[in-house]
Amino acid sequence: MIVLALAALALLHSQSAPAPVTVREVHRQFLALAEATKDRIWPGFDAPRYVREAADVHSGDILRFSSDLSVAEPQVFMTVGADYVGKHSGEENLALLFHEAFHAFEGDARRRGSKWGAEDASLLFEYSDSTPRNDALFSIECRHLLAALEEGEAEGKRAGARRFLAVRRLRQGELEPRFVEFEKGLESNEGLAEYAGFRAVALAADLVLEGRLSLPIVRRSGEAFLAETLRPLGEVGETGKNPRRRFYFTGAAQGFLLDRLMPDWKGKVQDGGAAVQDLLAEAVGPEEVEKASAAALEEAGYEKALASATEATGRRKEAARSLRDSVLGRGGLKIVVEAPGGGFLRSFDPMNVVLVEGGVRVHTRMLQVGGPSNLKASFERASVQESKEGRYTTVLDPTETAAVTVGARSLDLSKPGEHRGGRVTVEGPGLRVEADAGLVRVEKGRVVVRAGTL
Repeated sequence: MIVLALAALALLHSQSAPAPVTVREVHRQFLALAEATKDRIWPGFDAPRYVREAADVHSGDILRFSSDLSVAEPQVFMTVGADYVGKHSGEENLALLFHEAFHAFEGDARRRGSKWGAEDASLLFEYSDSTPRNDALFSIECRHLLAALEEGEAEGKRAGARRFLAVRRLRQGELEPRFVEFEKGLESNEGLAEYAGFRAVALAADLVLEGRLSLPIVRRSGEAFLAETLRPLGEVGETGKNPRRRFYFTGAAQGFLLDRLMPDWKGKVQDGGAAVQDLLAEAVGPEEVEKASAAALEEAGYEKALASATEATGRRKEAARSLRDSVLGRGGLKIVVEAPGGGFLRSFDPMNVVLVEGGVRVHTRMLQVGGPSNLKASFERASVQESKEGRYTTVLDPTETAAVTVGARSLDLSKPGEHRGGRVTVEGPGLRVEADAGLVRVEKGRVVVRAGTL
């Protein structure tokens, strides 16, 4: 009887458990929402044009994103598979798809308008070395921005926007001009892509409530969705783990304010390359922003924010050092790549980089490096970059190993020694290094590859 009861419970569970979401189904939902919201997210933004279904031998069904899918081999900058969509809600999946499709729209050479504003990603490392005062002021401006969004009337939104802009003007006045442009570029690039994703789901929420569309999202109004989604603005200024992320929120939030205060703002962004903070200042009156400065700081409690930011800076630096130590302390074979002159970064994931100190950075997901003798080093695993020394290090797990060759001769990594020659390669889990010439030192528990040295 117990066996039968357990079997019945298992059958009931299998019948009641929802079927796992598929890439194809998420794509269908995306297409239906895009059709229902045509030109309501952004004029001329045809989201389905930039997304295609495909099959991958390793990942199965995937969605591919490109600014031009009409060519035989499009430059795909993003893929989304079942592993992602299965772990996220219907709202999160739709927001991501519209976010990435908007990036493709930004880069579409055939769309109307000028080149889209974007940040210089190479500045991220220097920008990340922020001060407690900058973080405190950013925290205050974010809280003012959130308060402006929460105001119901247009005049209340204008007053809140003035306070936000007043603190931002003070803070940016203490930054180097290149870092100010970095912030503006991030809000134009990532912030407006986030705006597109959030706006798509907000419109979807209203359509679902009205019974005009069936989608797997929480039944609430679009206004309620935005209120919940943008609430992290109250804390985002204090999250220093990756400073890029906060501009996703600030850029999107300013977009929603401009929807109310300057209805034609999107054309000025697309055709004239205007930054959202400049358009917001135009909408509320630049002269009024000047008057708001002192009051805006006092109202938000600058001294308390500074003390909090100082503590957060200490915690952030300690966490960064701990992350570095955890990457370097795995206990397996250490692979060190040295590029005389520092080498250069071919590619990295700006959302997965942590600045430690003194030019030391931890790349937690992906890093590609170039250098002398046609050095190409690819790390699809956590690695530590020491930029001043031109050194890049990863440590394999104790159960992993690597194959190293010099001049087509395989090296025995159990025997210490130096090996010079042409065509150096290293291959291991998530690791590939090659150079036309170099020096390889095999030491106990460590392999050092120095490119270009003969």
